[in-house]
Amino acid sequence: MLVGALPATLSSALSDIPTGVFGHSVGALIGFELATSLHECHVVKPCHLFFSSCVAPDVISHAAWLHRLPDPELMDALRKMNGTPEDVLRNRELMILLLPALRADFEKSETYSYREIPPLNCPITLFGGRWGPDVSLSQLTNWAPQTSTGCDTYILDGDHFFLHTARGHLLTIVAEKLTPDPKKIVRDKDS
Repeated sequence: MLVGALPATLSSALSDIPTGVFGHSVGALIGFELATSLHECHVVKPCHLFFSSCVAPDVISHAAWLHRLPDPELMDALRKMNGTPEDVLRNRELMILLLPALRADFEKSETYSYREIPPLNCPITLFGGRWGPDVSLSQLTNWAPQTSTGCDTYILDGDHFFLHTARGHLLTIVAEKLTPDPKKIVRDKDS
């Protein structure tokens, strides 16, 4: 299991506060598994899920096996993704330290096994990079069946790592989604 004991630990810590989950790339799969586990434990249910640069968990293609590439080819793949600075890629000692963690990250994504679950009862907001070759708009929208309460998608300026180039826009959207609607709060208080 990707998330291990994390749901049980978070359940007690987060039982009284609204909780959102954000995951980017393989982190989206981890976030999805975490949200699923939190829903199953019936103590904490995330109020909103945010996933970026990741295809839906039930349609992941296991065609690429980056985690099995020899070091030089893996470094070329990292270079093409544009997420690792060239200075880091050229630093042999640093790459010796980083490559095992990067391989493990790719392996988690490339060997992920989806288990069918009922749709989650919290909205999902999806993000993709306008110039990212890895996840298309149609692949992002495949997340919709994973929720019973709505799914929306935003394409932001940038590539796979638009988290950096469109940070302000991304954070504004997340904040808006997590901010309670004052009209709804008034209605809830009146009911």
